[in-house]
Amino acid sequence: TSVKQIEETNMVELTVTANSAMDSYRTITSIMENYDQVSHYVVGNVILYVIQQPVIPLSPSNSKSPVRPMQYAFLLGALAAIAYVAFFSHRRDTVKNSHQMKEKIDAKLLGTVYHEKVRRNRKKPDEHPSMLIDNPLRSFAFVESSRMAAARLRSRMDRSHVKVVMVTSVAENEGKSTVTANVALSIAREGKKVLLIDCDFRKPSQYKIFGQTEERNFVRLLKDGKAEAAVTQYQNTSLYGVFNTQADPAAERLLESGELKRMIDRYRESMDYIILDTAPLALVSDTE
Repeated sequence: TSVKQIEETNMVELTVTANSAMDSYRTITSIMENYDQVSHYVVGNVILYVIQQPVIPLSPSNSKSPVRPMQYAFLLGALAAIAYVAFFSHRRDTVKNSHQMKEKIDAKLLGTVYHEKVRRNRKKPDEHPSMLIDNPLRSFAFVESSRMAAARLRSRMDRSHVKVVMVTSVAENEGKSTVTANVALSIAREGKKVLLIDCDFRKPSQYKIFGQTEERNFVRLLKDGKAEAAVTQYQNTSLYGVFNTQADPAAERLLESGELKRMIDRYRESMDYIILDTAPLALVSDTE
């Protein structure tokens, strides 16, 4: 029960709340019926006039809004989903850092290329920003880690007297072609003659990375014995690239014929290093 005096008047507002609507109505009615007798012992000669009769409430005054429980439910659901993904991501037998690379992969770790965040042009959403290390917009960590990986690779090739290296991945969109392009460019910037061949005949991408717009069908040129026509010098560097722009689903016949191997053997004399960008291992058997 609460009583509130209305300012600058001799009126009061009487409010009663209870567990049920009928209890609140009976309580306020009882107060009004016994007010005269009870107030006589306090102030005396007080008469209560009722301006507005009490009514039975039709709805609770403190009804709970469904918004807050929905917010809590959404938050709990989101936290549960994050925990679920984190748990199974942690349990997956994948390589997440360089330490796990040394533990799980039977190969030498030559370097770790740091992840590079790329902001696309909102006005030109189809335009692919250059991921090459000669792009001044690339971060210092990305450029230096790419150069260090290329330097270690070249040092290992020199010690083993190897000229040809093949780069591949397990699946698509793992950064294979970007790493390959920057390794080739890094070695070429040291004054070495490098030939980069895009051997991903199913989904070539090196021409996009280097911004080559001229149409070339490397598979057809190789079949016709004109493989040298596909070789292009990149700007004024000592990097030469075979930028294939057209996919060929029948590339396995070309690989079985030995034409690609003979082309590589011809360029062993004129090039210091030959780098092959191949298709992902889990998708097709071309790389194997």
